[in-house]
Amino acid sequence: MGLPNIIEYLLSIEDAGGRRLVQQGVSQSVATIPPLTQIVYDAEPWADAYYNIVFSSVFDTTMVPNSFYAYGQYSGSRASEGVVTQGLLGDRQDSFVLISKSNPARILLRNLTVLNQYYIGRVYYVRIETEEDAKLIKEKLGETSGNLSESAQQIIQLMRSATAKMPIVGGA
Repeated sequence: MGLPNIIEYLLSIEDAGGRRLVQQGVSQSVATIPPLTQIVYDAEPWADAYYNIVFSSVFDTTMVPNSFYAYGQYSGSRASEGVVTQGLLGDRQDSFVLISKSNPARILLRNLTVLNQYYIGRVYYVRIETEEDAKLIKEKLGETSGNLSESAQQIIQLMRSATAKMPIVGGA
């Protein structure tokens, strides 16, 4: 899987001592969901990071098509919603979701069948360890913002606004 250019750029940012300020990660979730049941959870940054930026996710190909209704929500709006069809299984879903403790992502999974179903999903993300690292990254992005793409400009805007608590709407 090739990385989006902006993620590659974030991974290249270093502090004055040469320490990389952004690390890459992947997380896999596996859950058995009983018949006609839904689960909802709020996802905070992994491993106690200050920020996580999810840039891609994928439903595993071993899941049963059309057995789940799902949505992902962050910053008060649902970014994706619907039945998980065959076409979505194994297909990378690109995104740019900035997750912090004050602005978690919300995920809902509803088993639409009368049998137990297994949810298996992976998310690919980068993490920013501390608030100080985030400030340095904002500064570095600001220094080069005239030369950055529209997606980089959006990162700057997201990071500037991420300190405010965003409302989570909808839910279980």
